[in-house]
Amino acid sequence: MTPPDGPEARYSLHLEARGIDARSLGADDDGTLTRPSKPTTLDRLSLPLVTVSAGDASSAADFTTGRVLGEGGMGKVVVATQRALGREVALKFLRDSPEDASRAAELLREGVVTGQLEHPNIVPVHLLARTDDGQPFFVMKRIEGTPWSTLLADPAALADFPRAGAKPPLVFHLEVLLEVCDAVAFAHSRGVLHRDLKPANVMLGAFGEVYLLDWGIALALDERPALPRASDERGLAGTATYMAPEMAAAEGGLTERTDVYLLGAILYEVLTGRPPHAGATLVQQLSRAFEAAPPVFPADVPSELAALCRRALARRPDERFPSARALHEALRDALARRDAFVLQAESRERLVALEALVAAPGADAVQVQQAFSECRFGFQQALKRYPGFAEAEAGLERALVAMTSHELALGHAAAARAFASQLRRPRPELLARLEAAEAQAAAQAERVRRLETFAKDADLDTAVMQRGALALAVALVWALISLGAGALVRRGAVTFGHREALWAMSLYGVMSLGLAESVKRAVALNKAQRRLLRGNLVALSAFIGFWALTWWLGVDFHASLVTFMFLVSALWAVAAALFDARGLTMGVAFLVGTAVAAARPGWAFEVFGFSTLLGFSALGVAWRHWRGAGS
Repeated sequence: MTPPDGPEARYSLHLEARGIDARSLGADDDGTLTRPSKPTTLDRLSLPLVTVSAGDASSAADFTTGRVLGEGGMGKVVVATQRALGREVALKFLRDSPEDASRAAELLREGVVTGQLEHPNIVPVHLLARTDDGQPFFVMKRIEGTPWSTLLADPAALADFPRAGAKPPLVFHLEVLLEVCDAVAFAHSRGVLHRDLKPANVMLGAFGEVYLLDWGIALALDERPALPRASDERGLAGTATYMAPEMAAAEGGLTERTDVYLLGAILYEVLTGRPPHAGATLVQQLSRAFEAAPPVFPADVPSELAALCRRALARRPDERFPSARALHEALRDALARRDAFVLQAESRERLVALEALVAAPGADAVQVQQAFSECRFGFQQALKRYPGFAEAEAGLERALVAMTSHELALGHAAAARAFASQLRRPRPELLARLEAAEAQAAAQAERVRRLETFAKDADLDTAVMQRGALALAVALVWALISLGAGALVRRGAVTFGHREALWAMSLYGVMSLGLAESVKRAVALNKAQRRLLRGNLVALSAFIGFWALTWWLGVDFHASLVTFMFLVSALWAVAAALFDARGLTMGVAFLVGTAVAAARPGWAFEVFGFSTLLGFSALGVAWRHWRGAGS
């Protein structure tokens, strides 16, 4: 025999083997299966029902009925006034077929069960009775409010709901679920299994009331005459989209953990916006409930709540929370960290804004830093309130990755390393980019260092103050010597020729060597300055050689002096072109002096002295007061 194709067909065969025709199944407007459980008769309940009258305002009935408040699978609830106490109550009647004894028994069974469960989250039942014409009903507290399912389906309605206030929607719905868990745990302690837990069966009042309604298909966890025993129940009842797999199996064996599954199904809807077994048809919903595949959650669902929900929706009952109380405590602990959830959610929005900022070309640095600071602070505060909060840790990682990538794009390797060092999880691709950027930055830094070293070594302004003072001293000394020598020679007091010039130049060379050594001891000279000193020594040696050579060759002294002045002018012009433009004043001074000395031989000494005084004085002043780079 060929096996049936698809889960729905296989499930239909499963039901058929248990005497249930899948084609006969139906559900009411709220999705609750209309197929009754094992029939219960009024005789079996043995209830001493009193007869009371219920009618419209024109009658003298005990209860004056008004408008219909709501209708369910088998019953309808109307508002009424209890004449004796003058208070408004709610009456629940059969919606149709009041003569159906089985349905009448189901209605009264709900009244008995609800009346025995006195709890703040369960509607009080005041009276079980029958009307004058024998129709059973029960009287309960009138409650006004909004079905929880309405607020889950419509966020706009939640925004206008008084109790919600400024709470995040997730926090509000979890608080409601906690109260539902508390009501279910109380019912279990009284030996009652609800079996149809869903948001549509929870009513929320405007003043904080939470009521768990519709106990019409409840079962007994122990032996009690008003209810079928849960372990023996073989019927299909409940709401398929929330149903536990053992309920869909219709094989009995229902326990407290069946209601735990239904609570988990509500939690799934709170987290995802839909029940776990949504489907196009009733059989499809039931087959999905029967299969009970592990739930899948969107990425933005907090991992702790997703884990709680997975455990509550485990296919095997022994893998679920052992009780509604245990689930309540787990949810309570999670909700106690709601500040962390709120902070994480707010920080995640800032994270999205940060990632958009750094992705845009030309992002404003101040805006980027502000977005990151706010984002990081929020995630850190969430982790402070909830250590190990996976979503906050992941968000903080994303923020650090975004900033690392942003700094890398700007070429800021050091800043990128500072962000990357805070990452908890290594990211090979990002680290490879960072290492490449650091290598590039190191190479650039080395190039800059070399350029700075070169610039420092080539800086002629090192020891410029000392050189300026030396130039002024030289100017004064040579001016005095030259002017004095000129005056004495014209009077015939002395003779001044090659020998005296050679001795004077040699003495100047010795003095220059001493001054150079004192400067080197006082100031750390760079390469350019050391070369300048060596060049000066070479020039002095050349000058001494010049006077020795012209003496040996017998060159006329006046011609030698004019040639010497021209040689000094040329050397300073070369130095100005190659090293320091400030030396051009020396070249000009001696060039002018060369021309004047050639034209006025009798005044050659004075001309040499004035050329020296003007040239060295101008150079000394320039060195002492002008810090421009010579080039």
